[in-house]
Amino acid sequence: MSKIEEKILEEIRKRVLERDENLRLQKDKNEYRKATKEALAEMTSLSKTEIDEISGQVEHEILYKEKQKKAKYKRIALWVAIAGVFISLWVITRKPKEKFTESFSDNKAGWGLYETFDYKRTINPGAYIFETGIDNYCYWDYVPVDLPAKYTIEAKSTWLEGVFDEYSIILTETNTDYACFQLNSEGKYSYAQHQGTKWTISNTWKSKLANTGDGKTSNIQKIIVKNNDFEYYINDQLAESGTMKPLAVRNVGFRVCSKQIIALNYIKITDDIKNTLIFNENFSPAQKAWSPEIKLQNYRKIENGKLTLEGFSQKDFFWTSAKFLKIYPNYDFHVTCEPIKGEVNEFGAMILFSKDDFVSFDLRKNGKARSTECYGGVYIRTGNNIDLNLTENEKKSFKILVQIRGKNYSYFVNGKKADEGTMKGSEFPFIGLYVSGLQKVSFDNLVIEEK
Repeated sequence: MSKIEEKILEEIRKRVLERDENLRLQKDKNEYRKATKEALAEMTSLSKTEIDEISGQVEHEILYKEKQKKAKYKRIALWVAIAGVFISLWVITRKPKEKFTESFSDNKAGWGLYETFDYKRTINPGAYIFETGIDNYCYWDYVPVDLPAKYTIEAKSTWLEGVFDEYSIILTETNTDYACFQLNSEGKYSYAQHQGTKWTISNTWKSKLANTGDGKTSNIQKIIVKNNDFEYYINDQLAESGTMKPLAVRNVGFRVCSKQIIALNYIKITDDIKNTLIFNENFSPAQKAWSPEIKLQNYRKIENGKLTLEGFSQKDFFWTSAKFLKIYPNYDFHVTCEPIKGEVNEFGAMILFSKDDFVSFDLRKNGKARSTECYGGVYIRTGNNIDLNLTENEKKSFKILVQIRGKNYSYFVNGKKADEGTMKGSEFPFIGLYVSGLQKVSFDNLVIEEK
C-alpha cells in the first residue's frame, strides 16, 4: 500500500470516528432530555404531553432570543463598517490646512520695496540729475562764484519725468535773498525774486517760449547781466528784462520744485568784460564743488535674507504689505523682529483692510507692547503700553504671534500676552510690517498658517 493510500485511509478513519462521537453525544443529549422530562412527569402532577408542550415553548423562546442577538451583532458590525468607510473617505479627501512661510530670499510675495525721499541729487556723466519727492517743495544746489559787473550765464536742461512744475537757474546772495529764472514743464516762463521773508517779485507765468517736457527735448536758458540789470533768453528768444537790485549775487545754481526729475546738462558763465570763461560745467566729470546727496524719509528693501525698514524722519510712520491667503476664519501670524539701530519708537506688524482701516501690533525695543485699531483713518482704540519684563537678551529679537479666531485677536511677544481685541474688517487683509521714527528694524521668518 502506498503512502498516499495510507493517508487517505487514516483520514477516513478519523472522520468516521468524529461523526460517530458527534452522533453518540447527540443521542446522549436527546436521551438526557427525554429522561429529564420523564422524571419531571413522575415528580409533578403534569402529564408527559403537558411537559412536552412546555419544553417546546422554552426551546422556541431561547432559539428566538439567540437569533435576535446574532442579528443585533450583525447590524452593529454593519454600522461600524459604514462608519469606517466614511472616516476613511474623510481622511483621504479632507483638505490640509494651508501654511505660508516668507523667508525674504526674494520678493515673490510682492512687498512694496521703495524709497520715500525729500530729494535726490546725483551726478551722472554729462548731467546733474535733480529729483524731488514732495509736492510744492523746492530744492536747489549751487556753487560760489566771483562774478564781474558784466557776465553771461547759459544752461541747458531737460525735463525727464514727473509732474509739470517749475525749475530754474537760481542766483543767490543768501538762502533768503535770491532770483529765479524759471521754466515750467508746459513750456512757460517767469522771473521771481525773494528778499528776506517774502517774494518781492512773484511768479507770473507767461507765454510758451520753452519746449514742453517730453523726456528728451532740452531747453537753453541764457541770462545776460550788466550791473545787476538782466536780459533773460529762452532758446535764443528774449523772454524778459529787468533788474535784480539790490541782490548781490554770490552763488549760481539750479532749483527744482515738486515731484519731477530734471537733468541739468551743462552750465557755463562768461566774463563779458574780459571775454573769458569763468567756468564751463558739463559734469563729465563735475568740476565744481556741487553737493549731490539724497535726503531720505524712509526705505523698504530686502537685504541679507531679511526685510529691512528704516525711517529718517522722527514723525514718519510707514509700512510695506503683501497679501498671501484667501479668506480664513482662523489663522496664526508669526514674525521675528530685530531692532538694528535708532531711537525707542514703535515698530511691528499690521493687519490691513485698507490704508485707513487696520490693526497694528505695536512693539518697542525696550520691551513694551500694545495693539492699536484704526478705522476710517481714525484711531478708535489705542491699548496701554505693557512692559513685558523681557530680559536684555530677549530684547535683541522679538517673536510676534497674532492669533486670529474669527474677528477676535490675541497678541503675544516672545510667548507673553500683550493685548487682545476685536477686528471690524470683513475681508481677509493684507499683512503689513511697519516702523515709526528714526530707527532701523529687520523682519524675518514670517509664517501665516490656517487653524
